[in-house]
Amino acid sequence: MKNKIALSIISLILASVMLFSLCACTAGNNAETESAETESTEVLVNEGNAKTANYESSDATPESFSAELLRLSYDGKNTLISPLSVAMALAMVAEGAEGNTAKEFSDLFGGMSADELSTYFKNYMDSLNSYSDPDLANSVWIREADYFTVKESFTDTVRRFYGADAFTRPFNNDTVNEINSWIKENTDGMIEKVIEELDPACVMVLVNTVLFEAEWSEKYDENQVRDGEFTTREGTKKKVTMMSSSEYSYLENGAATGFMKPYKGRKYAFAALLPKDGTTIDELIDSLDGEMLRETLSGVSNEKVITKMPQFEYDFGIEMGEILQKMGLRDAFDRHVADFTGMSDNADEIMLHIGRVLHKTRIELTPVGTKAGAATVVEMWATSALETKPPKEVYLDRPFVYMIVDTETNLPVFIGAVTDIGE
Repeated sequence: MKNKIALSIISLILASVMLFSLCACTAGNNAETESAETESTEVLVNEGNAKTANYESSDATPESFSAELLRLSYDGKNTLISPLSVAMALAMVAEGAEGNTAKEFSDLFGGMSADELSTYFKNYMDSLNSYSDPDLANSVWIREADYFTVKESFTDTVRRFYGADAFTRPFNNDTVNEINSWIKENTDGMIEKVIEELDPACVMVLVNTVLFEAEWSEKYDENQVRDGEFTTREGTKKKVTMMSSSEYSYLENGAATGFMKPYKGRKYAFAALLPKDGTTIDELIDSLDGEMLRETLSGVSNEKVITKMPQFEYDFGIEMGEILQKMGLRDAFDRHVADFTGMSDNADEIMLHIGRVLHKTRIELTPVGTKAGAATVVEMWATSALETKPPKEVYLDRPFVYMIVDTETNLPVFIGAVTDIGE
């Protein structure tokens, strides 16, 4: 089972993409009513929320990983995460983890070791060739610093298994711009900026990008695209562009009904879940777990379903550090216990640990198809090497001695004392 977890994570990439629809629906609708379109909007990066995790390492599955990322990221607004992007970025970091830190990474991924993850991800990336397959890219950015050294074995591994090029840079504003430009290029302009600035403590940045673009198997024609109305979570009614079609993949569970709409080639599909009457979107997302997600998607039935869904686009961004710690990845963020000795020879000396995990996504859904991009940035911070002692304070506000010194010989040319000055 555990050897299939990476495959399942990848097969669920559109499960993460489909879950944006959960945030664009309101209780009281059904599959035959006019559904919703959200206006283009950007959700600012936030620090997570006060929800507690339902994620148990002993029961970790790719479905639960995906569902829990959504549940803990959702805050009542449009939400979109890419479990594939987060998983691949963290898998690269796991290559440098040792001891209990490595165990926590393994628990997060259902028992898979870093070697098992890297082997599968390499095979998967090598297999991508269809136009509708996601485009994946990885990179590692290293600070030019005497106090921080990266093991060649680590950079060789992430290059060989993840195709990640390593760049050594001064970590100034130019580096920030270069990293953002790399992300923008590898997401075809979907994600323009993830990093605003690099913290002085940051010594390494690991980046993953995912770009998915595919046309519908059956595009919507002009007669299927009409004006519609959408009721927001707060109850406000808004005008939208609604797309109508008949599908033959019906989804249902105790809290929602839905459908799947295939993309060209039918290797991928869009899936949507609409809360049943009496269930709010918040309640649906809060109840969503790995078992429900797995049973819902595997239980699709070949029944005709009349569908309407909105045309929309939006951005979403979040700092995932708090979320991942709630899911069990704790030591990696704790400078006192994090073990990344597989990444750097002086990892313990500089207290190397994860500082931030930035995740940003964008989705565009049209009558032609879907385009979605994601970027995950993991910042590794070195604490002790950059810690400076509080500045000393010397206030000459009481009697003091002073000198004029020959700096070559350190002999005082003058020496005196001040005991009384001022009016």
